[in-house]
Amino acid sequence: FFQAEDGIRDKLVTGVQTCALPIYQIQSQFIYVISHFVCHEFLLGISVRQKLSQTGFHTIPNWFLQGLCSYLSNGWNANSADEFAFFESKGGFKSPNQIVPLGAQVYGRKIWRDLFETYGKSVVSTMMFVLKYTGNAESAFEYVTGKSFKEWNTERSQGRSIEKEKLSNSEFGLSKKYEKVP
Repeated sequence: FFQAEDGIRDKLVTGVQTCALPIYQIQSQFIYVISHFVCHEFLLGISVRQKLSQTGFHTIPNWFLQGLCSYLSNGWNANSADEFAFFESKGGFKSPNQIVPLGAQVYGRKIWRDLFETYGKSVVSTMMFVLKYTGNAESAFEYVTGKSFKEWNTERSQGRSIEKEKLSNSEFGLSKKYEKVP
């Protein structure tokens, strides 16, 4: 395959390298769509008959499922942190019930990141089962965290503001072990 002239081989190799980013994006979007579909089918039933026979009203905020699917497909990285900081600086997250559609995925991804860091991977299955049977995301949060979402979110936000304050007092954040620069 690589017995062609050197110039052609270089073009082939660089062509393959430039395609890596779009393939990653396509893969990430595919995972997002599949996870969103599976979550909806799990929560709302698979057949039309199951969906119509459900009792009660599911109160699932947009950011809840969009954030979970986004976190599962992309994880958390510097771009995620930048998006979150941008929406937060514009006042996009004043109330979890009134988040703009573009910010819902960003906000939800941050919430799920914090849940994964605090409670581990099992938080997804636990919250989804509680949500399926209660139909209420608030109940799922209370079951997992032992607190209402409002209390948990307030504590999480205050912890983040204290962390920001510490970072603003120095050039960069250090772990407790290296609190002072030698």
